[in-house]
Amino acid sequence: MKLWWFFCTIPLLAAPALGQSGWNDDAQKCKDQSGDPAIEACTRAIASGQLSQSNMAITYMNRGVEWRHKGDADRALVDYNQAIRLNPNSSMEFNDRGNIWMDKNDFDRAIADYDQAIQLDTNYAKAYYNRGVARFNNREWVVASEDFARMHEFDSKDAYAVLWQALAGIHQQGSGWAQRLAADALGLSQDWPMPMVRLYEGQITGDQMLAEAGDTTAQPERRCEVEFYLGEWKLAHGQAQEGAAYLKNAQSTCPHFYAEYETAVVELKRLGGK
Repeated sequence: MKLWWFFCTIPLLAAPALGQSGWNDDAQKCKDQSGDPAIEACTRAIASGQLSQSNMAITYMNRGVEWRHKGDADRALVDYNQAIRLNPNSSMEFNDRGNIWMDKNDFDRAIADYDQAIQLDTNYAKAYYNRGVARFNNREWVVASEDFARMHEFDSKDAYAVLWQALAGIHQQGSGWAQRLAADALGLSQDWPMPMVRLYEGQITGDQMLAEAGDTTAQPERRCEVEFYLGEWKLAHGQAQEGAAYLKNAQSTCPHFYAEYETAVVELKRLGGK
């Protein structure tokens, strides 16, 4: 699952609706397109001098998203710094810059930005999720679990918050994570990723979960999740070699802006892998 931007995609939050005044065609293309065409349009819009301060911040933010998707975290960071300078009271900008710090494996700075996003908007549910992942990668299991629990309070149907809370709980031996998982799973949809939840509950085996995942050849997002969560499950059951193999697959298949990718990298370093 992606880190949430609004990410999401962390899904990305769409920018606010554009009015006619103060926006040119390039600003609209910057918002609506992706990849190099979007970056080029954003750059022209920024250089035009026709944008209001708030729309300039949004345009920097949109270009930062595109830089990040191209794997250029440094340029993305420059654009998000500009967006925050122009709009320092936006929780979204701080959340998204936190995601960029995650890309750079600077979890302390990521946490600081998520803290600021939550301070600006205490109901910003996805910032709790993102901060939980950062804290998890920083080996702060207790507070990571608290963030995933908070996310679950906001959205009791989100299976990923339940899975991550279980992962954090596994690292806290004797934390009662299995009982919490069973209770939280009651309100979840039976659709994907519920088979992974049932795996962690002990209701099905790894092979059964793989069967329920189906052919993931044309579903790269699902394949990424299968590799990561099965790898973590193997590690939790003392199967370090198999777990590392699945995590290496996750590292090679997951998009770099996915939480599963970033955590697989961290876990492999911890295990001595590459």
